[in-house]
Amino acid sequence: MTLPLIIDVGAHVGDDTAYYAFCGYRVVAVEANPVLAAELRTKFSDQHVIVENVCIGPSDSQKVPFWVNQVKSAWSAFDRELASREGNPAVMVEVPSITMRTLLKRHGVPHYLKIDIEGMDQECLRSMDPANLPKYISLELSHGDNIMGSLAALGYTRFKVLNQGTFTSATPIFEHEIGWRFLRKSKLGRLLPNGLKVDFDTFHVSGWTFPEGCSGPFAEQTFGEWLSLDRAKRLHERIQQGYTRGGVPLSHCWYDVHATR
Repeated sequence: MTLPLIIDVGAHVGDDTAYYAFCGYRVVAVEANPVLAAELRTKFSDQHVIVENVCIGPSDSQKVPFWVNQVKSAWSAFDRELASREGNPAVMVEVPSITMRTLLKRHGVPHYLKIDIEGMDQECLRSMDPANLPKYISLELSHGDNIMGSLAALGYTRFKVLNQGTFTSATPIFEHEIGWRFLRKSKLGRLLPNGLKVDFDTFHVSGWTFPEGCSGPFAEQTFGEWLSLDRAKRLHERIQQGYTRGGVPLSHCWYDVHATR
């Protein structure tokens, strides 16, 4: 029997790929950094994992420049300025480029598609075929690029907005929220119903610990109810307002959007 497929675009060091394989899926791990791609091939050599050392771009090209951040490899990107932000050095390598449509034709439409590639998320969506969409998809929620609107235009109708650290829809508790911070640290916090505890608890999946920086649970494993586009957008706006009130830059507002049809 053929195992169901997940495609992990932006596999990085393989934390998400490892979880998908643990859950019994075949995985195509897409990683543009040649060094990391080679490490992934070694790491998953005895599992149902295919590693593609390519980057997702606007066209199928033989080679394109890709900038590898020498300090934070997760920030590597097509764009040199983006890859070298905060003054980190970035080195250019040449990597084959393919469109998302070509990738899906090569490997098939997955059950779930994870996209986490610095600055190229919209490019992935632009080349997808609305007639051949994964049932589930997730991307980083950047600010001002209307990712949820693009997903809706493709045909996705239900959404979740989830914190990348806790995998819940909660806004973090900021320094000025003294009451919540006291309750979190007190024994009374244990008595709160789950709907309130998510304000400061991490959502867990039995049998697995998610390393920092990974995308976490997927598809129906994810926390909370599926929302309409309007409700999901309003939730994201409230989350951003919470960061603004807390004096935290929106560049630190790290949330993913998960979507299904």
